[in-house]
Amino acid sequence: MSTATHIDKQIQKTNDFSSVSKYSMCAAGYVDDRFLQHFVAKKVKRAPTINRGYYARMKAIDTVVLDFLNNANECLAASDEAGSSRASFAPLNIIVLGAGYDTLFFRLHDQHSELLERFTARYVEIDYLDVCINKSLMIQDQAEMKEFLYPPVTIDSVDHDGHTVVLESQNYALVGFDMRKTTCFASIFKQLRLDCSAPTLILAEVVLPYIDDSYVTEIFRTMAQLFENALFINYEQVEPTDPYGRFMMQHFERQKTPLLNTHRYPTVNSHLERFLSTGWKATACLSVSEFWSYFLPEEEKLRINALEPFDEHEEFVENLRHYVLALAATGDCFDIIENYRSPLSDQELAKASQRAAAEVSDVAAVPVSDRRQAVNGVVSDDPAPEFGLLGHASTEVKLLKSSGESVHVVVLVGGVPKQHEGKIVCGDGKIVCGDGDGVCGDGDGVCLMHDLGPGMNRIWISSAQLDKTLKRSLVQHAVVPHSTLRNTIFITGGRTSPLAPNLVVYAVEFSLDEVRGVVRFSVKKGPKTALLNSEQGSIRCQALPLADDVDVNMALAVQSLNAELQSSSIDYFHFEMKEDGPTVTQATTDTSYPARFASTALWGPRRVVISGGLRDDLAVSNIFLFDTTSDDWPYLGEMTFPRFGHTSHVYNDHLIVIGGVSTVDRALPDISVFNLVTKTEKHFRMRFPTSASADKDKKEPLVMLFNHTSLLISRNEPKRIVILGGGGNCFSFGTHFNSFSFYVELSAIL
Repeated sequence: MSTATHIDKQIQKTNDFSSVSKYSMCAAGYVDDRFLQHFVAKKVKRAPTINRGYYARMKAIDTVVLDFLNNANECLAASDEAGSSRASFAPLNIIVLGAGYDTLFFRLHDQHSELLERFTARYVEIDYLDVCINKSLMIQDQAEMKEFLYPPVTIDSVDHDGHTVVLESQNYALVGFDMRKTTCFASIFKQLRLDCSAPTLILAEVVLPYIDDSYVTEIFRTMAQLFENALFINYEQVEPTDPYGRFMMQHFERQKTPLLNTHRYPTVNSHLERFLSTGWKATACLSVSEFWSYFLPEEEKLRINALEPFDEHEEFVENLRHYVLALAATGDCFDIIENYRSPLSDQELAKASQRAAAEVSDVAAVPVSDRRQAVNGVVSDDPAPEFGLLGHASTEVKLLKSSGESVHVVVLVGGVPKQHEGKIVCGDGKIVCGDGDGVCGDGDGVCLMHDLGPGMNRIWISSAQLDKTLKRSLVQHAVVPHSTLRNTIFITGGRTSPLAPNLVVYAVEFSLDEVRGVVRFSVKKGPKTALLNSEQGSIRCQALPLADDVDVNMALAVQSLNAELQSSSIDYFHFEMKEDGPTVTQATTDTSYPARFASTALWGPRRVVISGGLRDDLAVSNIFLFDTTSDDWPYLGEMTFPRFGHTSHVYNDHLIVIGGVSTVDRALPDISVFNLVTKTEKHFRMRFPTSASADKDKKEPLVMLFNHTSLLISRNEPKRIVILGGGGNCFSFGTHFNSFSFYVELSAIL
């Protein structure tokens, strides 16, 4: 088998995966499609993030298709009013390139027949011959699909100059054809008796990236020349060079189905020029993230939110941002394009221009060795394994040696760890968790220390070590250091699944075992409390210890209800250590805080800076100060780049914002620094040494800055921000874990 033939076969397999995923999405209630079940050999339940991704894809395309049909009906009505003479039924064409097992034809006749009743519609599906033959057999085997084929129905296997009309009726044709033979399109449409002056919809749903650009260019040009009143819908991948995009591109490379044109047309705007350069007269392109935010009705979003538990908003937005809904039109279809022009107001367009013009400087990011380190400071010579972690919490504790010397230790708690062949590697390559239960070390209550650079060490407490009764990893929780006992932390909030909030407060006390060179710890559980959670779903919570002059062990928690983001609150909690375990009591609460996922940071005593967040499916950029003495909400300013899912710190009147996700089309700077006094900003792109890359070609390491934590280490020089873990479930492309921890020196960004 030639390389080209093998790739073609692999591309055909993407149709099978897509059909199974679409069926999973329909079975979960996102879309009503009673036909798709006939095209899937196995019925698999996909993860919610995959279901949502395929729903967004189908919904975006269906929305434009229905606009096309409504526009055709409106043009027909206008023609009637003008007294134009015409046949009883007007012609209309729908052409689907690379149709696979798509069911749009059947869904339109089943659910929107009123939009077709005034037309003699011709629906043409084109794909590889093998795919078309299989689809034809499946259609013929199902009476509920055959009923929509207007007789006579003919079945053929004869090759007509490079194409085969496998199945044809008055209103439907299934054509086996290699679309790289672009000169054959005209003869195919002539054979199928298409009226090229009729309203014509051409749909390409994630198919053209697999075809070399020279052929795609000819496809665009040919369609623009053949049809006088046409709308072209092209749905495909964009943004291949940011971390999520690189992971996406690597996935298709691994599947032996490389995306051939995505680097040539990497942005939403590049698809505008692509259409205009091939003869289309009007075009509109938007990211699917923009479609979701601006074009999906609110009542539909509420319906989707209620279908299944979901708390992967960062990953979902990243997925949507990496697909484009590209539209082009000729003739009477111009009006449809106007419906999808930029929905941004003049003020929002001005902000977009400001983002485009923002200067982003490079800053060095330094990976740490993460090798095993004993209490005596001896670091292992063995190379450290990758240690990936998502959704964890982190803080720093100070432990004392018998000599009185202090050891500062970064504590990571919970989260989802990366596994290697079913085992969690968390030591020096020799210490592993044999059964995947997350025990790091040689037993409960023991942690191995790892090197995080000069004066820095880290340990990890797995969810299983924290609480053996937890059936899954604890994520999205908060850690509050004890204000006087520097070796003790409180752990609260979070969840083990979107519908399983953590209702327990834990207290963990650490000590050094200088003989064995490890850190020991003991865990005490408090009683269950719903203070930091909701029985109705997961809450994301951030907890900050307030200054000592306010109250010993007083913490402030910023909470956001996950599902519809309809409520948020600012709460004061008092933590107390008792002999039988920790307790927590609620002091006061303020529900006037606007609902959003947000990032918080302390700014001196009794002042909390709240930045960014997600609200109404849009990332926001405003910065508020919460004054704990008055419960006021002074507005501090606005960041250039809206984002959510980030971490933040305040140092010397500078708000330092790290990572996160944005719903706008431009990739975020890795770090932004906002001067809280002068309201000026600086932006930075982290640059890693290529030696840190796991790629054979030593490209820049792939680092995703969400589901991470960061710590400001300012007790000695050089002062640093350490970034720990991060990554996420990237649609159907797999799960990415950042493979190392790293730091940025404060002096380089302030």
